[in-house]
Amino acid sequence: MQTENSKVMISLVGEQPVPSLLPIRHLKPDKVALIHTHTSKRVSDNLKPSLEKNCQVIPFEVTAYDILKVKTSLEKLVSDHKWKGDELVFNLTGGTKPMSLAAFQLAEEMKSSVTYLQSEGGKSLLYSYIWENQKLKLVSREELQSLLTIDDFLKVYGRDDYFRKPNNNQHQAGEMFENALFNALTEICDEVKQSVSFRAFPHVELDLVFRIGNQIGIAEAKTGIEAGKKSSIDQLNSPTHREFLGIYTKKFLFLQGKISPNNQKLIDAYRINALEINEPLVNGKLSAIDFDMLREKVTKVLKS
Repeated sequence: MQTENSKVMISLVGEQPVPSLLPIRHLKPDKVALIHTHTSKRVSDNLKPSLEKNCQVIPFEVTAYDILKVKTSLEKLVSDHKWKGDELVFNLTGGTKPMSLAAFQLAEEMKSSVTYLQSEGGKSLLYSYIWENQKLKLVSREELQSLLTIDDFLKVYGRDDYFRKPNNNQHQAGEMFENALFNALTEICDEVKQSVSFRAFPHVELDLVFRIGNQIGIAEAKTGIEAGKKSSIDQLNSPTHREFLGIYTKKFLFLQGKISPNNQKLIDAYRINALEINEPLVNGKLSAIDFDMLREKVTKVLKS
């Protein structure tokens, strides 16, 4: 039974789960209807376990491109649950454009509030609107603070089979460099994980995964001959496909060595953030100069 003070979010689900997750975490509705298509059902299924601890989750499938059919389906959903306009908030961030148009039309008819999440520029900005005198009025533009962990992030992409691969060669140069980066990033970031592997994808290993606020970065750490190989670049691209860890995950390449001109072209083309760290480690740690360079690079990419 719907209580007078309860809140229901109708959230359009697209290819990326985080734009659906963050507004729900921030606004804390009592119920969430995840509006997905046949194509985005996988994303909806991955979101559900992370949400249902705090609210009731109602998955609901609609067609992808027929505006009128989507609107009719949403009207039936609302009618079947006897939801009222002032109980509803429509998150229009995900989904297809026809889904957004249909949901917007219904929100306008029911005079329900509307939200949209902007995830560009290293920030998560939530725009919230209400209807006033038949017009949409912006009531807030909030920067969302930390609302997810690395564990949340991996799980909403369906990567809940991740584990830390044991480090058996701590005295080798590559492992010492990775450990030094892990320790440095722990001081810079809100959260860091090291040597992340996936049981279903044994060929994928992430040397480092780190988070500032709601922004996620992954990194490869290479030394010696490995630092000059194109394979280091390739290892960063496969995990950031839309279906694996999404297009908004930032890619970093940390090298003890020089970047060749050919590799630099690939780094630029793939939008990889590369950093050469050429001073020797000091007692297993980055030098003060390299630490400052690392902090500047990481915070610039994940916060600006």
